[in-house]
Amino acid sequence: MNSDQAPSPRLRFSLGSLGCFVALLCLVLATTSFWLWPWQTTVRQHLPASEVPLILPEGAKDVSYAIHPSGEFRLEFDVNEPELIAWIKSGVGPTIDADQTPYIEEIKRPTYVGRFWGLTSFSRGERSITIHEGFDYLYSTREEGTITVCFDRASGRAYCMLVPPIPD
Repeated sequence: MNSDQAPSPRLRFSLGSLGCFVALLCLVLATTSFWLWPWQTTVRQHLPASEVPLILPEGAKDVSYAIHPSGEFRLEFDVNEPELIAWIKSGVGPTIDADQTPYIEEIKRPTYVGRFWGLTSFSRGERSITIHEGFDYLYSTREEGTITVCFDRASGRAYCMLVPPIPD
């Protein structure tokens, strides 16, 4: 070896150091991919009915909604009761014959309604509300999915959940 040259330093890693580096790298990638994941829940708030990807009752306003990647769609909006009932009767969910009446049940005791729970941690205001007076509508079949509409007479606000059918 030439005495004028200094020996080149060699990088040495212990197996434990290399393992810690790989674990840290995996943690950073997992955290980053969560925030960059394109299939996160879509949440929009305080919109006019015209900006919602669903036909809403006449007169609906101040609409907020959340769409989960699974297809679950939750929304809430201000509306007059007669317009909401007309919307339900027009075929929200199943096609209803003129002589059929959808089953709309009066709320006789306090009913809990979650707001966007199970879809996202994003929710301004209360995470749930309790309806003391209003009505509840539920339609569910394996082929068409589930539709739930709850109406709070005190606030004039409807809370809806649409769940797509479960694939075979």
